[in-house]
Amino acid sequence: MLAKSAVFFLFLGFSFSVLAEEIVDSNTLIKRDGLYFKKNFSKPFTGKVIGTFRGKMIDGKREGLWFGFGQLQWQANYVDGKKNGLYKSFHANGKLNVRALYFEDKMNGLYESYYNSGILRRKVNFIENKENGILESYYENGFLKMKAHYKDGLQNGIEEWYSKDRTLYLKFLCTKGVCEKIHEKVTL
Repeated sequence: MLAKSAVFFLFLGFSFSVLAEEIVDSNTLIKRDGLYFKKNFSKPFTGKVIGTFRGKMIDGKREGLWFGFGQLQWQANYVDGKKNGLYKSFHANGKLNVRALYFEDKMNGLYESYYNSGILRRKVNFIENKENGILESYYENGFLKMKAHYKDGLQNGIEEWYSKDRTLYLKFLCTKGVCEKIHEKVTL
């Protein structure tokens, strides 16, 4: 009988703690020193956030999956207040705008942006918030517009520009972010 009573009171205490979780509108929070607080409070906020942005906070830091609402604007996962994992933002028409991977609040991995038509606009790989590898930019018709090589956030290598009819019209050689034109197509 004592064990049943203990289980009942444990369940009751858990239920009250869940029910007691504070819920606030995102517009009532302010950010100070990287943490979120309710207005006129000195203790960082812990609880659920609703309104323009939705998610959960622990000790003033975003935690878990977050969304920008009204119409879905963005979606991100947070661990200890830092973006971790897949981040997505959306155009007003609901189509994907940006897809990026984060680790510890820094872009790490493939970054892609899209036109509001859904066609790929740009893609590049990031390491520690810096472009690394080949960056490709596209016209809305899907044809390659520009191709460049990056290392540690600086252009390094050949950069090529193409017209909408896929003709190469400019070419640069870049070293540590400094580019020099090496080809230009002259049209009469």
